[in-house]
Amino acid sequence: MGIRIRRATDKDLDLLLWVMLAASRSHLDRGIWEYMNDSGESATLSFLRRLATTDTVHPFHRSLFLVAESDGEPGAAMCAYNSSTEGFAVALPEIAAATAAEGIDAEDPEYVRRSGVLLSGFIMDDPGPPGPRWVIENVATRPAMRRKGLVDALLHQLLGHGRERGFEHAHISVFIENERARRAYMKAGFEPLTEKRSDDWNREIGCPGTEMLLQPL
Repeated sequence: MGIRIRRATDKDLDLLLWVMLAASRSHLDRGIWEYMNDSGESATLSFLRRLATTDTVHPFHRSLFLVAESDGEPGAAMCAYNSSTEGFAVALPEIAAATAAEGIDAEDPEYVRRSGVLLSGFIMDDPGPPGPRWVIENVATRPAMRRKGLVDALLHQLLGHGRERGFEHAHISVFIENERARRAYMKAGFEPLTEKRSDDWNREIGCPGTEMLLQPL
């Protein structure tokens, strides 16, 4: 049967939650959601479930995902969104609501401090071309199904969707030092645009920061 790419359904929700958790960890043992909420894996998956099933569409919403199957078995997922209408500004109120629903006090000084650490390693303003972007996000493959070309197939499909919708550029962000992911994205046509390094990220999260890669569509 080979590789099949399809839209995610509600039956894929557990896979999507795992993908978001794995993507947030990148090449590290503990991810940025776990760090921000100071939570373990089970509690983080509960938080992500709330985030994936909101009424509002944002970068972590289940409706934006494609799933890759190999010989009929779902093994990877990825999403893409319009930076101007479905980006992080739209997600912030939903993140706050999910945080409160999980019993996390967002006004706790330690939570506020960790949030500041996270922001110190994220690229907020970049020097790339203006206008809305097609943003690739939340990429991961089940360990047993790696090296089957699932991510390549997902990227090809989602970049095609961006072209069809008239976007001129796509971007994707990676954790600095995740060379395997970086090589895969550059193989797909992305090029380095900018990076953000933070001593706090290096000390508390375990890598120097993030890098943004850009591709014309």
